[in-house]
Amino acid sequence: MRLQQSLNEEQLWLSKFGRNQITYIRQTHKILRWQDKPIPTVIYSSSSPELYEQLDEHPQIWLLSTQAKFLKPIEDIYSDGVTISATTRQMPKEMAKHLGIDSTIAIPIEMAESSIASGFNIHLIANLNSVAEVEEFAAISSAYYSAEHIRTRTFSSLGLLQDINTLNKLQTYIRLGIIATCGIISALIIGTIAWLEYRQESYLLALLRSFGAPRYLLLVHSFFENLILVGLGIISALVAWPAIYNILIKSIETVNMRNADELQLPALDITIIVSSSILGLALAMIPVAFGLRKPAGLILQ
Repeated sequence: MRLQQSLNEEQLWLSKFGRNQITYIRQTHKILRWQDKPIPTVIYSSSSPELYEQLDEHPQIWLLSTQAKFLKPIEDIYSDGVTISATTRQMPKEMAKHLGIDSTIAIPIEMAESSIASGFNIHLIANLNSVAEVEEFAAISSAYYSAEHIRTRTFSSLGLLQDINTLNKLQTYIRLGIIATCGIISALIIGTIAWLEYRQESYLLALLRSFGAPRYLLLVHSFFENLILVGLGIISALVAWPAIYNILIKSIETVNMRNADELQLPALDITIIVSSSILGLALAMIPVAFGLRKPAGLILQ
């Protein structure tokens, strides 16, 4: 009955989270012998396609080993004086990692009746993609096994992941604050320089107006002049990013905390930089707009 229940459980977790995120292993209490030493035994079902391969329409008994290439294709396994032939194959990495073993016997569930008589443990391993999924899995699994009165031992990094997630959010807010502050400073610098430059250019603009140049044309000219300067600044920042990226990759690989290939310039940061540049452009146009309203004669006298 417990074995049938475990099959239902397995389908439950696979349907909810997917085969790529769930590994479900049944390990029996029965110990077989191989090369005069005990070897653990696991049970697999059709939900494990990497093991559920058929030969002559019969499921296989596998000898799974991390060193399968150094073993014979068929190995003899002993159980209560009975010799069992097991086909050798490489042990799945996830199984070796989470069970902490380098070899095991995998018996198909169709042949497992005698093996489960002494009981079995279930290893439910979830490799999820986000903290939210880990929280969801922890809540669902805890509720399910409590309702079924099944005793469990849980090993989870949820607390650490939540702390890291909080730290990442804090770092994001600090980074955005720094970028926004630098953007405002840059906008003010652009605007201030434009005010100072206008004091030098006001005479030239008044002279052009006296020759018949319309005000809107001078305003458009000034706008595109500042736009080109601001655009060159933005392009320079984006062009300089690959060099900065290469420096950061070396530092991050030294710390070995995350995949450096995933490092990229956040879109929100680019938006803040562009917005600050537009603000600086608007501030640069204010003195020109007010200056062009004055009569040219008052400036040229």
